[in-house]
Amino acid sequence: MLLPRGINILIDEFLENADVRENSRAKYRDNLRIFVGWLTCNADVTSPRKADFIRYKEYLMGTERSAKTIDNYLVAVRQFFKFLDEARYYENITLGVRSPRISYEYRKGHLTQDQVYMLKRSVPRDSLIGKRNYAIITLMVHTGIRCVEVSRLKLTDLICEGEDQWCLAVRGKGKIDKREIGITMSAVNPILEYIREREEICGMVNDDDPLFSNHSYISHDSPIHEEFISHMVKKYLRKIGIDSPRITAHSLRHTAAVLALDAGAGLYEVQQMLGHRDVRMTSLYLMSAAREHARRGTAVRLLDESLNMDKFMPKGRRITGSVKGSDQERLNFLHSKFYPKRTK
Repeated sequence: MLLPRGINILIDEFLENADVRENSRAKYRDNLRIFVGWLTCNADVTSPRKADFIRYKEYLMGTERSAKTIDNYLVAVRQFFKFLDEARYYENITLGVRSPRISYEYRKGHLTQDQVYMLKRSVPRDSLIGKRNYAIITLMVHTGIRCVEVSRLKLTDLICEGEDQWCLAVRGKGKIDKREIGITMSAVNPILEYIREREEICGMVNDDDPLFSNHSYISHDSPIHEEFISHMVKKYLRKIGIDSPRITAHSLRHTAAVLALDAGAGLYEVQQMLGHRDVRMTSLYLMSAAREHARRGTAVRLLDESLNMDKFMPKGRRITGSVKGSDQERLNFLHSKFYPKRTK
């Protein structure tokens, strides 16, 4: 069986009819280009077979790419051949081929409360740029918003609903997705401090101006870019001795979620704060919090306190510690029951 037309022409037709966002369309094109390049060198590009798709998967798994990245490459190929099958151009050669096993453990680490405190203390606040950077880091830790969401904020997105009641209108990854989250004065005050100094130095700030502005000579007053935020956060992380690929600017979002759950916030409350459509994504943070509790032995310690067996154990069987007063009398009573005196 042969493809009815050249594979690149069919890819163009597939992408033209794909009901996806532009960034997903671009990723599909890039990933399919990799597949076609491999197919050209290792198989017959005019009549690809299921065995070719399996060998392509094995080739990807032999690289240093993560299982998630490999799955993204394979998804593009699966969707392409699904389109060909539905259009009756070619059989779907990807059916029955399993994807590599993906670990659903969250890939980024998170900071402890002490590390958050150290990170915020590491940002100097004696300049306009320092105040801006401090306000950004504080906002990210206290709300869990993404770097790209910070870069899209406008002054009008900071809403005062009453005394000490503030709200933030956040545009999600898709730009059209918008959610409102309440923020506390801990996050608001650094922003207001930054805006006051910004107006003193740069002049009046309008509602449509970016909430956090670029203050370089070349691109003065333009929106701050998400990549800059990422590099800026990483710089301060290194300043406090944290230089791990698992701890990045996105880890502040992870930190906000884990610490909120640890403090008693509900899963659905954290979902709304983060803007997740699927609560299963939020549950990854819950798993991270649970692993942290396991490392600290939280459940074991609580169980130990609940049972508190040590104080009622007989002297000969006691493990550690001492008891006094009425507890000692109770212990003596139990000891006499366990170890009665022998009569000669």
